[in-house]
Formats: sequence, structure tokens, C-alpha cells
Amino acid sequence: MALISGATAAGSAAPLKSLLDDVTELRTQLIALLAKLDLDAGITDVDYESTLTPAALTTTK
Repeated sequence: MALISGATAAGSAAPLKSLLDDVTELRTQLIALLAKLDLDAGITDVDYESTLTPAALTTTK
């Protein structure tokens, strides 16, 4: 495992946890966007949420 500059092996988990937070937030926002698209059945009636929602997040802190 490569260390982040200035970090120890024990301290290198913090940036990974931060990245996990970012990915979780992006997934949450994507799911919210898909739900909004489903509510606006303007031109096409596509179920975006059921077809594009990512699988459950398996990585946790």
C-alpha cells in the first residue's frame, strides 16, 4: 500500500474515509436526480431510477 505524502500507515485511512464520504454523497445525489427525472415524465416515460440506480454500496467506514 502506498502512503500518502506525510502520512503514516495508521493515518492513511483518513483520506480513504474522506473519499468514501465523497462517493457516498455523489451516489446520493445521483439517486435523487434519477427520482426527479422520474417525476418529470415529459417527453419519454422512462423509469430512470429502476434502470440507472447503482447497486448498494458495500464499502463502509
